[in-house]
Amino acid sequence: MNCAEIRLLLHAQADGELDAANSLELERHLKSCPACARERESLQSLRAVLRNGNLGFCAPESLKKDVRQFVRDLDGPRAARGSGFGNGSRWARRRRRF
Repeated sequence: MNCAEIRLLLHAQADGELDAANSLELERHLKSCPACARERESLQSLRAVLRNGNLGFCAPESLKKDVRQFVRDLDGPRAARGSGFGNGSRWARRRRRF
């Protein structure tokens, strides 16, 4: 197998999708190819960062406040016209989660 084929196997291994025969072939190649071995280390590092990293976004309180006010401003005139966006509507209940 050449390095291009091995790189495909590296991704399959990282995803846990590699069968036993290809896994043996991959390990054999990695022992003799430092470039592919570095590629595997890089993939393993990336996986660890993605698994352990805090990738979520927590909106600052000022943004939450602005969004709440924006929704209230939009909701006011519609609620007065009876369009279903008043305090008892599902949209108003959804809005309270902010």
